[in-house]
Amino acid sequence: MSKALEILQAIKERLATIRVAGGYQTDIGVRVYLGREFGNDEQDPVPLASLHDGSGENKSDMRPHAGTNTWARSFVIEAFDVCDPDNPLVKAHALIADIKRAVFKDGGLDGLVMNLRIVGDRAMPRAAGSKTVCAQVLGAVEYLEKPTAP
Repeated sequence: MSKALEILQAIKERLATIRVAGGYQTDIGVRVYLGREFGNDEQDPVPLASLHDGSGENKSDMRPHAGTNTWARSFVIEAFDVCDPDNPLVKAHALIADIKRAVFKDGGLDGLVMNLRIVGDRAMPRAAGSKTVCAQVLGAVEYLEKPTAP
């Protein structure tokens, strides 16, 4: 497994902890996917979260150890859930808060990365009459990688 996939798996595990029974506002941890695309419509099984890999960039100016490269990698977490059609932002912001609390609870992903940070968040527009809402949290990590063991 690549270091990038190992990091994504660790984020997925944190997302899976998001349950009302665990003190969160939503149950998006019931279904967590790696890279699966969903539309914001009534056919998708909600609640759910999907983690999407962004781009990786070699930070060649940062080499703390010989034989390693420092990488910066972005990712996007999308969450879908049923909402009040008249007030979808209420659920969207609950999703955002739950994701931030679960994923970004420390800056190092239990020592797996050097830096884990929030880049942004947004509540996505939804179709008129839709009973589901989508929220996104954008994040980034910095980590060391050996070219011989990516």
